[in-house]
Amino acid sequence: FSDSELNDMMDLIEALPRVSRTRLTLDMLGFYFPRNSNTLVGVVVNGAADHIDDSEAYLRLNMYTYSVSALYFPEIIGKGIFFRADIGPAVTGFEGYVPGFFSEEVTSDTGFGFLLGGGYAHPITEGTRITANVNYAVRKIEGDSWNSLGVSLGGIF
Repeated sequence: FSDSELNDMMDLIEALPRVSRTRLTLDMLGFYFPRNSNTLVGVVVNGAADHIDDSEAYLRLNMYTYSVSALYFPEIIGKGIFFRADIGPAVTGFEGYVPGFFSEEVTSDTGFGFLLGGGYAHPITEGTRITANVNYAVRKIEGDSWNSLGVSLGGIF
């Protein structure tokens, strides 16, 4: 399935009674170091999930990009508008279970991923910032493109 075909299928399943759908984007284990007064460089795992569950069955799609990442602050690190770019290997995992029909867990080959984003950082205390972000991630895996848009709150410590 391509990204759009799978999303169309998930939309149809979500419309069924007693079915819940959870979509999530998340940055995990991000470690950044100052390169100069405007730039942080580091590593981060960006993930996206699309899960459909009912009382007995589930379909779960998880996508990960293991990235080298840079945050650029035009004013100074941790204050005001910032821009983000990530690049690195990407994988997709699919897990599904329908009683009496199938139970399967599949992990894709490794592909290529990148993320572009931006946001705003606001100082809270000395060395602590709260951020609001919008990120668009693209993962090219096994000939398909898996895309996700994330809006989030975060922190810089």
